Amino acid sequence: MIHKSRYYRRKQRELHIKRKEHILRDIQQYDDECMPVRGTLSKGKVHCSCGCCSFQSYTEQDQRRAVTMLFDIKEADMETVAVRTVARLNKIARNAIRTKNAGPHYSQKTKECFDYDEFLLECQYQAFLKALFDCIHAEWTFCEPWTFVNGRFYSYSEIRKELERLKEEIDRRKEKSN
Repeated sequence: MIHKSRYYRRKQRELHIKRKEHILRDIQQYDDECMPVRGTLSKGKVHCSCGCCSFQSYTEQDQRRAVTMLFDIKEADMETVAVRTVARLNKIARNAIRTKNAGPHYSQKTKECFDYDEFLLECQYQAFLKALFDCIHAEWTFCEPWTFVNGRFYSYSEIRKELERLKEEIDRRKEKSN
């Protein structure tokens, strides 16, 4: 192996710093005030956020964390409240590839997977849950326990009945889809 001279190493270091400055200034558009100290640019990696440079996969730690979060949500019976979170966590746990602007991606068949009626039911369910909490708060503050939901006033018992009905309908739809 040939030993490199100090001159060669200094020159390579300067070229390395210039390349990183170019990435930070021109591609990521940093201002001079935000630029890091010039000497720190000779160490480590600086990448732009393009599809070639960006990290496009989930680490095992991310996947394990997603699985534990899913388990906690299911254990707390909050699946219907956190629909979007559950879908995102399922995607992380199932896939090892993160979608980026120009990176690899897998097409999601949203027309097959997404049920708009189920989404509306879950929105109503969340609205009634909020109304239930408002009713409980009104009882604690000795106000009238009536709450306005979807253009109508509901009492505490009516809200509970409506929540049970919506929950049963959501469960029935999930069983049909499976």
